[in-house]
Amino acid sequence: MMDVLIIEDEAAAVRNLRRNLNLLLVDCRVVGELDSVQESLDWLRKNEHPDIVFLDIHLADGLSFEILNKIDLQSQIIFTTAYDQYAVDAFKVNAVDYLLKPIRLSDLEGAVQRVVQMDRSNKVDYSELAEALKRSQSARLVVRNGRQIALVYYSDIAFCYSQQKGTFLKTSTDKTYSIDYSLDKIESLLPKNEFFRVNRMCLLNIQHIKNMISDSKARIKIET
Repeated sequence: MMDVLIIEDEAAAVRNLRRNLNLLLVDCRVVGELDSVQESLDWLRKNEHPDIVFLDIHLADGLSFEILNKIDLQSQIIFTTAYDQYAVDAFKVNAVDYLLKPIRLSDLEGAVQRVVQMDRSNKVDYSELAEALKRSQSARLVVRNGRQIALVYYSDIAFCYSQQKGTFLKTSTDKTYSIDYSLDKIESLLPKNEFFRVNRMCLLNIQHIKNMISDSKARIKIET
């Protein structure tokens, strides 16, 4: 039996990962689902460490590297990340594995196989990895359009919005992409000095505001 811990703050990502793990590993047991740094620290201090930990980089209350700095984790780690391919080169250098969101079944299968074969005695300097990621992080989001992966620069995002339980991104060239994150998660990733939360359903790039018109009942109509 292989014990797995999922540390991820997106409910949709947790469901997707659980479903794929059940398809791939008949002897897999998910021992916990955690969504924050503090909750993860508390759990790991009280419980036996599992065989594999799926670890999202951006959690509800900070970066997951804080966990690794405070806990000597006796597990194999597979990071899950929204960073693009240029940034995840840092993972390759530091001999850990990662999965790019949204996670594909074939990618998950390969990552699990590689991690199982890794030598646990090969310790990784996670502080070095964190710094490498910060240096290589580019101002882009990875989105999927059907089977294709697209890189969208922050500056090209006109606005993001929620609709019918989905989250979408509209570019300055009027292209629309479905995003596998909540609007709250997208807001945490984008520069706060460039994006403004108009309401709970819409996140707007200030640079793409063309007009602001005073409407009735103290409302403002925004044109992009």
